[in-house]
Amino acid sequence: MNNSTLTIKDWNTTIFSQEEQITAIYCRLSAEDGNEGESNSIANQRQILGNFALRENLPNPIFFVDDGFSGSNFTRPAISKLLELVEIGKVSTVIVKDLSRLGRDYLRVGQLLESVFPSNNVRFISLNEQVDSLKSSAQDAYMLPLMNIFNEWYSRQCSEKIKLSKHTKAKNGEKIGWMPPYGYLKSPENPKQWIVDEVASKVVKRIFQEFLNGKTPTEIAQGLRKDKILTPAYYKNKIGLTNHPVKNPDPYHWRECSITKMLDQEEYIGSTVNLKTSKLSYKQRNFKINPREKWLVFPDKHEAIISKEDFETVRKMRASRRIVQRYNWATQKGHENLFSGLVYCENGHKLSFCPQQKQDINVDHYKCYHYTRINQSCSGYHYIRKNVLEGVILADINPLLSQINLDEEEFLNRMKEKFHRLQDDQQEEFRKQFIEKKRRYQELEVILQNLYEKQLLGIIDDERAKKLTEKYEIEQAELNKAIRTCNNQMKQETENSKNIERFMKTVREYHHLENLTPRIIHELIDRIIIHQPIGRGKNRQLKIEIHYRFLGKL
Repeated sequence: MNNSTLTIKDWNTTIFSQEEQITAIYCRLSAEDGNEGESNSIANQRQILGNFALRENLPNPIFFVDDGFSGSNFTRPAISKLLELVEIGKVSTVIVKDLSRLGRDYLRVGQLLESVFPSNNVRFISLNEQVDSLKSSAQDAYMLPLMNIFNEWYSRQCSEKIKLSKHTKAKNGEKIGWMPPYGYLKSPENPKQWIVDEVASKVVKRIFQEFLNGKTPTEIAQGLRKDKILTPAYYKNKIGLTNHPVKNPDPYHWRECSITKMLDQEEYIGSTVNLKTSKLSYKQRNFKINPREKWLVFPDKHEAIISKEDFETVRKMRASRRIVQRYNWATQKGHENLFSGLVYCENGHKLSFCPQQKQDINVDHYKCYHYTRINQSCSGYHYIRKNVLEGVILADINPLLSQINLDEEEFLNRMKEKFHRLQDDQQEEFRKQFIEKKRRYQELEVILQNLYEKQLLGIIDDERAKKLTEKYEIEQAELNKAIRTCNNQMKQETENSKNIERFMKTVREYHHLENLTPRIIHELIDRIIIHQPIGRGKNRQLKIEIHYRFLGKL
């Protein structure tokens, strides 16, 4: 920039209440333009446009600069201020190096050139296209819309190239996010690799552990506020990862949604998760959350903060709907919903948790509301007190733990024998189905071959052959599906061995339980089934089925 243009003021240091008849010199540079060399640099634009304004003696020149902003949208600070000044009549002239500097949105740029600027008596000059609204010709009127369209096409093309590049990297398992989640940092040696942040990772572990111990996301957030733990946004600003302004002035104001988001992030078990979001439009910064089936998950890509077992237990607990308590006493200690999402009646309905207290007595219970509703399918009234269910579970689990601790090998043999016994009857049935369906599938192959030959020889007409072929092919597809199912079921023995080992890995952590916690329950139990009681009063008998994780009913 030469010395003459140094006398031109910048917009962000100007008091506009004292200015009139402004010549707005607008410069813009986006990220992709920065790779094209010095011709598109801000300094170059300043020099060319500043010299032109001084040479033409244009009044009161002021630089308006947006450095690092895309032209596909108009949410840019300098252009927003410029247009605000245009609307109140303080701008007489707008100068740009070329039309694409003003913007690459065909409709918005067209609106400015054909409506906003003329209605506010603003002269518009674009040097590269030699456009000057004071000297415009019929040819300019025809060419300007075409130039705007080409600029928008360029923006769309750049967006498509970037999108394709990101999708390619995503499919190869590369990390495409610009910022690691809270708890990780980019490696100094390789920015595409994440390393554990020793400070933030302790907070992540605390959040998961407190949730596993039965605290709600709201209670966890309140605890973090009380202990004055910086929120992720303020923490990242503090260590210099970002400099974005944070809307909430309280640096310790953790919110429930932040906690639940962290509890759902598979990145904490070492996975790279790509394509979780997508932009609504190349013209907007807004994005939408993609359906989970579109995500690309690559396990074991970096060091885990949370174990896979704990993460799966949290996910299982999160899948259970937790009722917001209505009464003040329901939030007190002792009224926790220990068996959230696990208790069902024999008809498959989930029992509702009803926290209650009469005087000083805890009468929390579970019951099925489907029996009392009209047109519901529950066969009877299913009800059980929480403390009774807790006692039944402890009475069932502790002998099991004792047996495992005393003779783990004998327990393993008993489990294997149980699965073998159950499997023998099932396997025989699956073998019969497999043989029968395989035989029928081969018969259809012969029939289709004969049908094809008869069609070639003219014994059967084409229309009839087509209908029969479609019929047999549909039957073949169904048989093929059934054959695969039978085959998978016959391989169940290997899966059973894995399930036994998974259960043993979990249960080895415990020896004797005095009390139950949500974590213990969800780690060991998959479902609890409450049957309709038989008898009344002292003769009342209630059957309870406990289905353990990986093993089922023992």
